[in-house]
Amino acid sequence: MKHRPKNETSLGSVLKGYARGFLGASLVILVAIAAVWPVWYVATAHTGLYTGLSLAALGGGLLYAIISRSRRRRNEASCREANQTP
Repeated sequence: MKHRPKNETSLGSVLKGYARGFLGASLVILVAIAAVWPVWYVATAHTGLYTGLSLAALGGGLLYAIISRSRRRRNEASCREANQTP
């Protein structure tokens, strides 16, 4: 009597795939809740603190952009001067 080859898409492997997908989706939801809930809490319960932190983050981002742009322009200018031969 010959044995039939094992079917690769057996019910067990399909269920394992669904279980892995469900576990992955659950982990994504938990990480999203862990990231969003503290921000939501501070925004709703401590509005003054949230406003201050938001303005500080915005100011820090603008300051970083201005400094990095000026450094980049200064480096480009020094490279152009170094490449010019008299």
